[in-house]
Amino acid sequence: MKNSDKNTNIFLDGCNNHLFIELSDYEASINTGGFTVANKTDKSVDFYTWGPASAPTKFTLPKNKSKNFSGKYVLYDSNLDKKFFVPVLSEELDNGGEYSFTSEDNQLDFSGAEG
Repeated sequence: MKNSDKNTNIFLDGCNNHLFIELSDYEASINTGGFTVANKTDKSVDFYTWGPASAPTKFTLPKNKSKNFSGKYVLYDSNLDKKFFVPVLSEELDNGGEYSFTSEDNQLDFSGAEG
């Protein structure tokens, strides 16, 4: 019998709990090729992410929350009063990068997190 014809069973040691730890958003973004976005505004923010191998996907990030996203770009409406659409396309984002939405008056901005 050739190796390719054999069935292989894999068992995990139930006492080996370190196999099941949860990654932080930052750690997950490094492993998945994504980035972390924090919403530092007082409103939910709608935006799209996409990359070379993924279609645009719409997300809503609640106020004062952060989350990991995949892709390479972000598209968002920079006008918060919603009277008209003012689209902004980000530059190519870094894998493992940390970014945030901030606002002043009716203007929404997206930038790299301050260190």
